[in-house]
Amino acid sequence: MKLYFAPMNLLSNYVYRHILLENSADFVFSELIMLDKLGSEIEKDKLKFIKGDLQKTVFQIGTSDKKELAKGIKKLKELIPSIKEINLNMGCPQSTMLQKKICGGILTDKVLMKELCLELAVQSKLHDIIPSVKLRLGTDKNNIEINEYLRILQESNINKVYIHARPNKYSYQKVATYDSLIDIKKDFPKMSIIINGDIDSYDKYKEIIKINPDGIMIGRAALSNPLIFEQIKNKRIINSIKFNPVLNDPNIILKNKKHILSKEKQNIIKDLISLAVKEKLRYVLLKNNLIYLMKGLTNNSVFMKKVNLASSVNVIEELYSDYF
Repeated sequence: MKLYFAPMNLLSNYVYRHILLENSADFVFSELIMLDKLGSEIEKDKLKFIKGDLQKTVFQIGTSDKKELAKGIKKLKELIPSIKEINLNMGCPQSTMLQKKICGGILTDKVLMKELCLELAVQSKLHDIIPSVKLRLGTDKNNIEINEYLRILQESNINKVYIHARPNKYSYQKVATYDSLIDIKKDFPKMSIIINGDIDSYDKYKEIIKINPDGIMIGRAALSNPLIFEQIKNKRIINSIKFNPVLNDPNIILKNKKHILSKEKQNIIKDLISLAVKEKLRYVLLKNNLIYLMKGLTNNSVFMKKVNLASSVNVIEELYSDYF
């Protein structure tokens, strides 16, 4: 069962992805690359990767235009000749994207979905790339159409799909719903199906694998707990009642009535900062990752206040060394 790190803008940057791959993630996603803004996306380092990570990196793209899709895939192949997999986003529920029929908005138009899937399959075959799609269960809780979506993908020769177990109009505060996925592998046995949504521990992982997916994708929980992939593989049981990436993080220890980081997690953060300095990662990206990594600490606000006043990743490295 392969474990994937989900795409998240300003968070799944190439430095953090490398740290997760070093800590038992099998595959990682790039940030979303919008093809109509490809030039600026390249400037933001969204196509960068650490040497050795490329074959384990899925590059996610966003578009609703068939010609733009073809042109974009060709350009990505030119920029990254050994690119392995390109994933078309059909699941981001941001309101502006829904209105423009981009990403999650594509779910409202099955004709457009099929057109894009057919083009993705053709271009991917032409450039020797694995094509995949990431989508949601439906447009809202009253319109769950995942079987129809998968039928369209299958007919379009797209045989790999990542399913977030929520419809578009469904808050992250509400738990993911897996009922419509229980028989999904029986209905689409030849399709590689990776499932995503509220998987924050080995306990939750055990529940989801009953569906018999081909892989599991983890997003928010891996932002605060970068050791989650390792914990799942080692079958480490964590007492949990419901999804809460902070409270379920076993790397936060209660000591002398204060919540502190375990040495293991401290070392991961230290490795992240050191690599960010070496790679000259944009300051805002490191800062965003630290916000999640430092969640739940008693004295978190003191450190983050200093981080907010810092001017570069080099300054943060000094702050962290002084802090721990």
